[in-house]
Amino acid sequence: MKNFKGYCSIALCLGAAAISAGAVFAYYNLAGKPACPAQKPADCPLAEPAAESPAACSAADLSAQVIFEGAAGTIYGAMSIKNISDKACTIAGNGFPKLNYDKATVKNLNIATLGLPSASTYTLQPGSAVYARIHFPNGPQCGSGIKMANAMLNYPIAPGIDVTFENVLPQGGQNRPEFSITACNDPKDITDIKITNLSDQPIQ
Repeated sequence: MKNFKGYCSIALCLGAAAISAGAVFAYYNLAGKPACPAQKPADCPLAEPAAESPAACSAADLSAQVIFEGAAGTIYGAMSIKNISDKACTIAGNGFPKLNYDKATVKNLNIATLGLPSASTYTLQPGSAVYARIHFPNGPQCGSGIKMANAMLNYPIAPGIDVTFENVLPQGGQNRPEFSITACNDPKDITDIKITNLSDQPIQ
């Protein structure tokens, strides 16, 4: 009787072992392979590290310049924002350079934007740049004399962060953000100023 009980115990153990083995087999073959162990065996693919997105540019990462030249009664200003840092960074792309001047004393400048923002964000590699252009008359036809309006250009690279374009003097000397626009004394005589959107290629 004791031998029979022993035989039953062995049978129960073997049955339990068979059930456990079946569960392990089903897990590996039906539920998929488990996560790779720390040793990373040869049949375990290595996970690719996620690529880091470039950080937003700071104003110190950038050089913003505008170079003016005259042609056929019009002043053209070529604008650029260049990454002068040693790492890639991003700036906002949905916008236009802004013309700033004393609106309390000059009320007859009409600012028009040309084109549409071509990207929501620009990624600038070290040494690369984005471009824009401004043009306005060189001495508009005024009915009652002219006056000079002092102005500056800036661009919002991120919410609350602007860069100011330095006016690069063609004859040399100290660059400065200010430049002059010829306006009319009579408020009814309008001077049209056109500013293009940013582009990753120089604008002609």
